[in-house]
Amino acid sequence: MKIKFPPFLKKNPFDIFDRVQNPVFIGVIVISLLLRAWQFGKSGEEDFSLILMLVGLYLLELLVLLIFVILGGKRITQLARFTILYLAFVPKLKYVYLQRIMDIKILFELREDLTNGRTKNAIALWYPELSKFLLLIVPFIIVLIMALRTGNENFGEVKILSKGFIISIIATIILGILALPFGNYANLGSFIISIILISCIWKLWEGLRARKSYEPMPVVAWAEILLFLAMWLKGIVESVGL
Repeated sequence: MKIKFPPFLKKNPFDIFDRVQNPVFIGVIVISLLLRAWQFGKSGEEDFSLILMLVGLYLLELLVLLIFVILGGKRITQLARFTILYLAFVPKLKYVYLQRIMDIKILFELREDLTNGRTKNAIALWYPELSKFLLLIVPFIIVLIMALRTGNENFGEVKILSKGFIISIIATIILGILALPFGNYANLGSFIISIILISCIWKLWEGLRARKSYEPMPVVAWAEILLFLAMWLKGIVESVGL
């Protein structure tokens, strides 16, 4: 049975919006970074600090660009997708929190429940932190399975990528375990783990985009746009607290 697609699904959206797609992608990147910088500006002792916002924007740009370059990103469209993943899934860091954990003793201070022998209470506090990563781990596993289901001609590429993903998963597990005894580390640990996971997801996604698809390309392109639009809106809503 031949599936009939609506007329607009027969046209590649990247061809339709060819003239405006770069400004749109740049707008997505700028808005996403400004939202996170605005959050950082509100995380100090004052209600809002423009200086903190500018500092947060500068540091965030450096962080995102550094990771993007290390991962091998080159195009503005790739940076937009990475920025969307960052906005949607990476938890915010507060300036007050960063000030407090500058002291290593505070950062690696044992949870009071562990010192009092109330391990169950510590696990009850730790589990919600861990469960947040299910939002990343589930799509990560799905994308990983899709990436591994490939032809023999890409076996070498998948084998190389798999080594990096195994190292990333091991690092994620270790960082997650550290959050159990060290309560003050949990926020920073969540941030680092999320960075690792979205980097893996982005790398896998870009690899899948480069491979031949057996589905009509316009349909695949529209599906990708809707998926990343949904994630971007999720990040915006959570950032502004709607």
